[in-house]
Amino acid sequence: MTVITGPGAIPEPADHDDDPRIMVSAWTAARAAEILALTGELIAADPEVTAALARFLAGKGAGPLPAAAWLTASISEAAAALDEALAFEGISPDRGLARYWLPPAVRR
Repeated sequence: MTVITGPGAIPEPADHDDDPRIMVSAWTAARAAEILALTGELIAADPEVTAALARFLAGKGAGPLPAAAWLTASISEAAAALDEALAFEGISPDRGLARYWLPPAVRR
């Protein structure tokens, strides 16, 4: 099966159960998932970041809006897939951002 994401888009292969698998540590997968999730949240939360992303992708020769939509969706999907793989293995690693959390009194 091939996924076409828009007019003139290059076909993108869909995920298959028989895709090659690789091994990385749970720590690496958790760190990647957290970084991807935070990046996705940043893009969604700040219109200026979204606009900068679209300009960046246009500079790479891509249609800015479809490419930004693809990248944003892909970030969220990749983060979810990594989290799902970790959960399937019963792994709930510590989040890296937690080490930088400020005490509640300082956050105000």
